[in-house]
Amino acid sequence: MSLFWSLSSPSPSYYWGGTWNPADKNAAITLSNGNLTVRGTSYGVEGVRGTGGWDASGKHAFEATIDTTLTYDEFVGIAAIGDSLADSYTTAAHLVAYYPTSFNYYHSGYVSASGSTGVTAGIGTVLGIVLDGGALKIYIDGVLKFTPVTGLSGTFYPYAGNSPGKGITAKFVALTHTY
Repeated sequence: MSLFWSLSSPSPSYYWGGTWNPADKNAAITLSNGNLTVRGTSYGVEGVRGTGGWDASGKHAFEATIDTTLTYDEFVGIAAIGDSLADSYTTAAHLVAYYPTSFNYYHSGYVSASGSTGVTAGIGTVLGIVLDGGALKIYIDGVLKFTPVTGLSGTFYPYAGNSPGKGITAKFVALTHTY
């Protein structure tokens, strides 16, 4: 998966803003495309956080467009500043693993929810990650698919992690869909 931001359009107040943070990533992650595209270089789901954190009580959104064939260990979500960037699905706060037709939601290393997305995700699929009043909401191509957790508090950052060769491109402003 790759994450892509466009800085050319005015931003509604809920746009996350920023890019992936090259100073806050695991060594097994490579960034390109102005720090908007994330690719993994080894197995183990290493990750990267975005440059800006936001309080969970507000509304903030970013998108991740899948730009490689999904297999396993493709993650996108939110993480706190203290969450590990190594073996992320076992330690990070709130991650969603996407597979072609299903998902697992991980909370602090445990699968807290899983199921079918009702669609086949693939190259070009847009995943919307929305933190809204303490609720993490996951959209696929602009349609709300699930809300795996509510009642969040504190500061969270965009997060992505990928297996070798897999990539996503993020948009932190000028989003494709309205949330």
